[in-house]
Amino acid sequence: MIIRKDVSRKYILSSLGKVVYSNLLSIQYIVDNIWKFKAIDAIEVCDDEIYKDIGKISNGLVDTLVHKEHIKAILKNMI
Repeated sequence: MIIRKDVSRKYILSSLGKVVYSNLLSIQYIVDNIWKFKAIDAIEVCDDEIYKDIGKISNGLVDTLVHKEHIKAILKNMI
């Protein structure tokens, strides 16, 4: 995951390393903001008879609470 440049003795991330690092940053964001994701989950498991537009409420929460666009896209595709 790390490549060494021979001439300058520098180390750089390989393509795989960049992908892994990016995913680690996403996971860290989720862990740091776990309460936001728990709030979204709590709304999604509510009774449909009480809240008629659960999907609309969930999408609104995702837009309000989640600031990373790629995580928003994942959550909205699952609602």
